[in-house]
Amino acid sequence: MTVDPVYRWLVPRVVAPLAAALGRPAWTTARELATLQWRSSDELETRAVRRLRVLAEHAARHVPYYRSMFAEAGFDPRHIRTLDALAHLPISTKAQLRASFPDQTTAANIPAGRRQRKEQEKMQASLKRGSKVLTASGIVGTVVTLKDGDDEVVIRSEDARIRVKRNTIHTVIGTDDAEAAK
Repeated sequence: MTVDPVYRWLVPRVVAPLAAALGRPAWTTARELATLQWRSSDELETRAVRRLRVLAEHAARHVPYYRSMFAEAGFDPRHIRTLDALAHLPISTKAQLRASFPDQTTAANIPAGRRQRKEQEKMQASLKRGSKVLTASGIVGTVVTLKDGDDEVVIRSEDARIRVKRNTIHTVIGTDDAEAAK
């Protein structure tokens, strides 16, 4: 197998330093995976159980949706001792998770910036005809046209119609009932 010169240049100069800067050196991960393949099934199960317990404990501690779901089912993540505990985990549906998003399904310990982005995305997804909005550039207008799944919105500001990207809408400041009724 020949190694591409671009690969030989790119990995040590870009990929490896980037992975190290993000706190997960690529070589460490590769070495860890290489050694895992030779571990016994008991060791692998112990590792999996430990990681599952940590994940479930985090969810119970920081995510309101999972905290209440675990409580209703009488499930305590601290009691996970084997992979058989997976059979006792309560099951969620996509509809339940969507209905609870983002307030109940977002971990309380995530950085404020990420939480604000999620709230901003929720607001932008809930836009409807007649919403009075403020864009990031300071334009105030009323939504007159929008389509689900489309990232463009048409707003009316004074006598002008302006097409803007949905993600540039900063705030919903009210509702124009006359426009909403159209």
